Amino acid sequence: MSEMEPCSRLSTAPVELKFYGDFEITTNLKSVEEFSPKQLILLESILGPPDVKLQLARMALETDLNSLTDSHFRDRYSGPSVRDLLDIVLPCLQPVEQSYWESLRDGSGDTLHNEIMPVFFVFDVRLKRTGIEEMGT
Repeated sequence: MSEMEPCSRLSTAPVELKFYGDFEITTNLKSVEEFSPKQLILLESILGPPDVKLQLARMALETDLNSLTDSHFRDRYSGPSVRDLLDIVLPCLQPVEQSYWESLRDGSGDTLHNEIMPVFFVFDVRLKRTGIEEMGT
């Protein structure tokens, strides 16, 4: 009996797939009663421009992808830092409000985190439909 050598017929060329999804962005306003006046102003400013709401929704989705999947998306996505969130929302605010939030950025401890994260968590991103298709060759 002779020992057989393994033979691989698998292609080493990468397969390009496109993953897509349709998402619905909603706001969960249950916790707004507990917001400070500054948090309410921040939320109202975010709700105006659709591009800011979309950026926050993307960050919420990336946070979910990182926490809900094990192997495929591990270390591909991460939740936003409070500084990332602040950079997105500052342009929506009036100068006096910008000063307040910037002062929190420069402050010590978790003050900025404790103030901005509840506003971020008001946004729910729900997956409506997904699909995978092969990219054109």
